[in-house]
Amino acid sequence: MKLYPKYGIYKDLVAGKFGGAENAPSLSPVLVRKEECLYPAFQADRLANGLIVVYFPGSPDAWNGSLALVGPDRMQAMDVPFAALIDIYERLGRNSSSQLNAAVGGMDVSPRQEDHNRVGNR
Repeated sequence: MKLYPKYGIYKDLVAGKFGGAENAPSLSPVLVRKEECLYPAFQADRLANGLIVVYFPGSPDAWNGSLALVGPDRMQAMDVPFAALIDIYERLGRNSSSQLNAAVGGMDVSPRQEDHNRVGNR
């Protein structure tokens, strides 16, 4: 991993193609709420205090992104295959409605009260 950092990503891509419990990708697609938006991302890990390590891919290069620690109340699992979400990022979101419609469904993206409180306290 230190010599070739993208090894883990490519391993997940290949694992997603072959299936099976032992070949499952280590990054799980999730939706993260940030103010009035939902961000497709990947859950990478969970800390002992409950915070979740989330990787936000870049676009069009999904392997250049950022990490964040997110409270579980701001995240939910997304029923999109690992490779499909990578493809969405690489295509800059084009032609993604067929995969994202089912994953997002009727989710409400209106701001929550705690979002208003946080913005007011800046």
